[in-house]
Amino acid sequence: MLRARGRREELRTFLQKNSGLPGPRGNLELAHSFATAAAAIHLEDWQWDFLMEMAETSVAKAPVNSPKEFLPFCGLLALGALYANGLPRARRRAALAALKTGASDHRWRVREAVAQGLQLIGEKDPEALRQIVVDWLPESTLLEKRAIAAGLAHPPF
Repeated sequence: MLRARGRREELRTFLQKNSGLPGPRGNLELAHSFATAAAAIHLEDWQWDFLMEMAETSVAKAPVNSPKEFLPFCGLLALGALYANGLPRARRRAALAALKTGASDHRWRVREAVAQGLQLIGEKDPEALRQIVVDWLPESTLLEKRAIAAGLAHPPF
């Protein structure tokens, strides 16, 4: 669905309908499948814009424990997967900015998406994750430090 330009609304609806929200646990399998699928294609500009729009969805538009909260979760997870697959420099900067902003989000699921996104980066490119940690730590907030710690506390590492 991410390949078909006119199907963005269908994809949003599908993700929300199958999010598992409201409820105690979002559909992590679907979120990871979405991120893997996004990372496997060569993104056109409209696809990149769509993922960034999802990742940056505000709490006002996607409240806590609503199906819409699943959209920024999936978007941030996809940005982590894409980052690890060698995005161009400008998109890497934008992805990192979105991840860093998400690390301080009011929604715990969004913050968890950032931690998991960092884990995806580290699985594919440990040096990139090391550099992110070095860059973020000196002036990071407590929530950003939490995202780093949770990202590094990944059993495969």
